[in-house]
Amino acid sequence: LTKKAKHAYRMYSLQKVFDDEPDPISGKELVFSPKLDGAAISLYYGKDGVLVQGITRGDGIEGEDITDKVYLLPNIPKQLDLQNVQVSGEIVVPKDIENARNYASGALHLKSASEIKQRARYMKFIAYAVTPYINDTYGDDLKLLINQGFATIFDDGLDAYRQDGTVYRINNNKSYELLGYTAKHPRGAFARKQSSDVATEETKLLDVT
Repeated sequence: LTKKAKHAYRMYSLQKVFDDEPDPISGKELVFSPKLDGAAISLYYGKDGVLVQGITRGDGIEGEDITDKVYLLPNIPKQLDLQNVQVSGEIVVPKDIENARNYASGALHLKSASEIKQRARYMKFIAYAVTPYINDTYGDDLKLLINQGFATIFDDGLDAYRQDGTVYRINNNKSYELLGYTAKHPRGAFARKQSSDVATEETKLLDVT
């Protein structure tokens, strides 16, 4: 049976803003990064900075416990110089792999360690947040994660992975937290998407019963 687990800190989704809509945040310094289209997970590092749990995003409050699987992914640090923190990010694979998002997500549900290891050579964890924040700015927190051995959304070479927009976030962490959250997303960040990113089809209503 699938084992469920709660995230130490909720994983929120992002408000989507299209290219013909105004920015929902003004008067603040924003930083931007690619919005990767992968499988979101959280990693929890407990006492002594040891990786103790990995969880799929699920509904943002709880997801599937995949601790045994994240230990098989080579680019995930197993111990940090930080304690009691959650590192959130995306598991991605190169976009030239067919159904790349499903490839990554599916691997996290495999039961065979050998199959996961086989897929792991194509899989990469890209970190985009540490909670609670460590520094005054989001940018410095991401630099800290880089120093801890993580690949992050500030890295070069992310064009190799599927993207579906650009994420904008308030750089100052206190200002970000002061804006608070809705039931679904933080008010201090949003994802800007192109209208062309959304596939549309025209349909004809034939009948109403």
